[in-house]
Amino acid sequence: MITRVVFWGAAGAGKSALAQRLLALRHASAAGDAPACVLPPATQLADLFEGEVDARALEQGSRGAASVVIVVDALGAVPPALTVYARVLGRLGASRVAVAVNRLDLARDAQVAYAAACRGFLRSWPGRTPVFAPVSAVRGDGVPALAALLRVWTEGIAG
Repeated sequence: MITRVVFWGAAGAGKSALAQRLLALRHASAAGDAPACVLPPATQLADLFEGEVDARALEQGSRGAASVVIVVDALGAVPPALTVYARVLGRLGASRVAVAVNRLDLARDAQVAYAAACRGFLRSWPGRTPVFAPVSAVRGDGVPALAALLRVWTEGIAG
């Protein structure tokens, strides 16, 4: 069974870089160069561009997704589309939502930036509290932990 993980977020937040880093981990694991905490081979990763958020297009592109990862820039503003995301999640019935707080490697104080990004997200998020993951998609920091979470989620669905 193929499981889909979709990435939502503003342009420039690092969705593509994070998806590429997760795929690289999966390939390294298959070659025996990384632990098996990465995504199973039958996992599709879909990067959905935000731009002007069209709820119908977002919903259509996300149908069948097992998990949603909302990528936010630790140094940027909270994405304005959070209420749209929550509405689409409700229609999809997706209950597994992670928020990847990206670009922490560029912050003067990563812990402060991470805490501020999480607080800002939760102030604007009308849905259930998601799982937060600190990452640097470019450097790879935190990506194995996010991969392990997604693996547990996808194996729970497929298993």
